[in-house]
Amino acid sequence: KIMAKEDIAIESIYNINKYLKKENLLPVYFLFGEDEFTISNAVSLIKKTLSEFILSDFDMEDIELQKSSDINQIVDLAYSFPFSGGKKLITLKNFELLNDKKNFIEYIQNPSEFTFLVITQKGKKIDMREKLNKVLIEKKYLFEARDLNRNELTSWTVSRAAKLNLKINRQNAESLIDFVGEDKSLLEMNLTKFSSFLSENQEITIELIENLASFTKEYNVFNLLDAIIVRDKAKALEIAYSLLDKGDERTISNIVGLLIRFISTVVKIIDISTQKLPFMEAAKIAGVSPYFYKNCEKAVYLRNEEKMRNAIKALLEADISIKSTPLDNKSILSILISKIVQ
Repeated sequence: KIMAKEDIAIESIYNINKYLKKENLLPVYFLFGEDEFTISNAVSLIKKTLSEFILSDFDMEDIELQKSSDINQIVDLAYSFPFSGGKKLITLKNFELLNDKKNFIEYIQNPSEFTFLVITQKGKKIDMREKLNKVLIEKKYLFEARDLNRNELTSWTVSRAAKLNLKINRQNAESLIDFVGEDKSLLEMNLTKFSSFLSENQEITIELIENLASFTKEYNVFNLLDAIIVRDKAKALEIAYSLLDKGDERTISNIVGLLIRFISTVVKIIDISTQKLPFMEAAKIAGVSPYFYKNCEKAVYLRNEEKMRNAIKALLEADISIKSTPLDNKSILSILISKIVQ
């Protein structure tokens, strides 16, 4: 019986530290998953930690793999003796591109005693039917970097601010995520900017977030939401197409996911507004940040029952189209946005 990935214990990349102690060092660190920011940071941490065992720069190799890369050459390199009397450190990037991986299984089963091998692979899933992946799990060399859910990302933001000697409460952390987006590198960039602006142990407030947080891309999903809220169809389509051109295969799902959250929040606002609650309390009941709640409140045109019903239907159709129709992503978004702002 082939076990599903969910039934198999794969170590989280957040536990990588315990495998970087002298008594627990591994010959192979295989890092995979959607969260490229965390994978990149983990690779840097591994290199920094293991550098004390590398006595010559000639014993450090960074290799960008291609489909045509020869795994036998990599195996030979890993088995070859170091230039110095220490260890070797080889980093293999984009392992998912490699076509022929069969001969690599033998190396994983019997790795070199004087080589540290760090491998990165992009992508959400690994095929548990492949023998290589079974061996990696058996040897405990496999580490997963999955995207964090909203609650986990909020906790990560609070923790990251604390490491920079700053304070941010969960509500304001959610606002920062809404304002900047869920990309960890953008969150990190803005937190670093706050740390250079604020004194130690100062608090990051919503006012500071609105004044200082900025975007590194020309557009992001929240610019798209702003255009939809004011029913600027032309601007919304311009932003949507730009996001698709600059993004990856997950961009369309991320956009639709945000719009689902937007519409569901407007539905909650319709109900909450009858209770005459204070703004902050209303946002808390809706389960969103004050920043997101304030934006959704502006979508007054969607408080019409027929328009709301059409928007919900359009989101359902878009979700189905992404999974089961030959329509291209730009056409799907064009139809969706037109129906929401009509």
